[in-house]
Amino acid sequence: MAAQEFGYLETILRMKFPTLNLRFRSLAHEGDTVFEQPRDYNYPGIARQLDETAATVVLCYFGQMESLQGSAHLREFIAAYEKLLDKIGERRVMLVSPFKFERAKLPLPDLSVHNGDVLAYSSAIEALSKKRRTRFLNLVETKDPQPSGPLTSDGLQLMASGHWHYDRAIAAQLGAGLADGQLGVNPQSGALSPLGWEQTRQKVLAKNRLWFAYYRPMNWAFLGGDRTDQPSSRDYRDPKIRWFPDEMKKFLPLLEREEAEITQLAARAERN
Repeated sequence: MAAQEFGYLETILRMKFPTLNLRFRSLAHEGDTVFEQPRDYNYPGIARQLDETAATVVLCYFGQMESLQGSAHLREFIAAYEKLLDKIGERRVMLVSPFKFERAKLPLPDLSVHNGDVLAYSSAIEALSKKRRTRFLNLVETKDPQPSGPLTSDGLQLMASGHWHYDRAIAAQLGAGLADGQLGVNPQSGALSPLGWEQTRQKVLAKNRLWFAYYRPMNWAFLGGDRTDQPSSRDYRDPKIRWFPDEMKKFLPLLEREEAEITQLAARAERN
């Protein structure tokens, strides 16, 4: 979920493939695992969410937190993953492996002791991917050399450098590999690119903020939950009219405007 706050993967793919009309939507919520994806009352299920976003390709990233349960729970993990994939249906799916934990500074716990389990979970996900005939994206073994500095703030939570490292690895496995310095990007120094990288990325981030506000409204209870009958969720002049849903639809043209500008920037960068 935090990946949408950096936008590296989306920016790379949009700039490398500007004519594909790509659209990215994060459907992740805090606390999602293969076992549970908690949502507010009456929130649409995953199948309906994918239908409403017209998703054609689904990137599934699970196994990081689940690996902390140990390899003894692998069978339960894979069984739950299969049930989740069944809900996704016939769409193209890509399964992303977990990455290795880092050793954190004291007094934080050393999560790297679980890396043996990370490898086991990654191998199990790869086997599941072969069974389901999906694409497997490996973050345990990447072609890029490991950076000299840390990738996480606490052994688990990726910093900008970590998101850049692993997003670049995913992009490479999707045919969008980057030569060193190709985009002139340094996520730690914030160096700008002559190819318009940072300008495009900022548009991606603006689009992601709009999407988050639309997909995760501040008061779901009034929009679609258990308070839709409250007077404050309806037009005071005509209680039969629910004004909130129509207000939320105003996000859609804003999202399309940002998408169009991202496409223009990516196409301009390709021409240059």
